[in-house]
Amino acid sequence: KQGIAEVTLFNPKLTPPPFIETIKNAISRGYRYKDILILVRGAPDASKVAKALYDYKLSSNADFNILTSDALTIDSCDVVKFIIALMRLAIDTHNDVERGIYNGYLMQHAKSEEQNQRHYGSTFSDEELQLLSDIAHLSALEAFELIVEHYELHTSCKHIAYLQAIHEQILAFTSNHIADIQHYLAWWDERGSKETLSVEKSDDTIEITTIHKSK
Repeated sequence: KQGIAEVTLFNPKLTPPPFIETIKNAISRGYRYKDILILVRGAPDASKVAKALYDYKLSSNADFNILTSDALTIDSCDVVKFIIALMRLAIDTHNDVERGIYNGYLMQHAKSEEQNQRHYGSTFSDEELQLLSDIAHLSALEAFELIVEHYELHTSCKHIAYLQAIHEQILAFTSNHIADIQHYLAWWDERGSKETLSVEKSDDTIEITTIHKSK
């Protein structure tokens, strides 16, 4: 089968990613996702491409994974940002930045009329304050499990890889460190948020790599 090569320059702030159409065309012509390699100049570009691919995957329900050594960090997913925001809010309920992240996630993934009416500055209900108080007294692992269960985060297959990644990260952290939320968040800011999502190569995997690593 004859291959395809395409070189494209684009500004993600000005135009939609043109390689999405290239990928769709390749799949329609009989190529598989594993046949596709996206070559970029450096890690910052890899992150932009990976984010564009991830957004396309969510909006289209396309069934592919993204393989890269340094592009998709665990904190690039909104469900992970939501979990971290809740942990921070359990420590300080007056943190307006994290409250905005919390409310923003509920607005985008509303499951009730109450959540549908939220805005970024919405204050906490008595039930939410009680939940945050409960979380504050748990270990990082217990807090994670309570958040996932309470907000039914595990019911969406779109984010399951990220949930598994942060779950494994917390398990590893609590086995070697003091397990409370404050220590985990300090480690998260220093190292945890920079860890990358591990994806195995398969028939349904699009690979992103830099020019340097492809040599």
